[in-house]
Amino acid sequence: MKQILKSFLIIAAAVAIVGGTYAYFSVKGEVLGSDITTGTLTIDIQDQNTDTTMTPFHITGLLPGDTALVNFDVKNTSTSGVQIRGAAVGNWVDTSLTDTMISVAKVERWDGFVWVTLASVDPITGIFYDSPTGADTANYTIPAGGKSQFRVTVKLSVNAGDSYQNEVYNASLYVQARQAGATIWPADLNSGF
Repeated sequence: MKQILKSFLIIAAAVAIVGGTYAYFSVKGEVLGSDITTGTLTIDIQDQNTDTTMTPFHITGLLPGDTALVNFDVKNTSTSGVQIRGAAVGNWVDTSLTDTMISVAKVERWDGFVWVTLASVDPITGIFYDSPTGADTANYTIPAGGKSQFRVTVKLSVNAGDSYQNEVYNASLYVQARQAGATIWPADLNSGF
């Protein structure tokens, strides 16, 4: 009997070491018909303080040394926050005239209380950024559904002589957005337009 009991304990120990047979229920579930939709990145350039698309701006009667303001809003119609940059470009209809006689002298952003200067170099050449310094650091973010107000100061040089009387300068204002938190901008301002 001791021999049988000893054999039984050896077998039980072997089963415990190797693992016993057991049965548990198992089941799997599925979630069908799911999808993932990507967000959007879009902005609207609007007339300041309205929700209408900005129409072409017209500045008339500009004299040498005069400045004029172009006011506009950038509304973020994206699903996420955006950061923006912009540039003003153009040329005289009479191509014999010098483009440098008209310039952007200042870019400002409304902070809710006062106009804050983003860039103020006469003339501003190239791209300006919506940031405290007008450079591509510490960019402001316009939240999804939000709006920011801007104004650009346009200046006719005091050196514009008589040949600039009653002439037309065709100007364009470009604004480009990138997803908030992105670390690079597209290669040029017109990329993605």
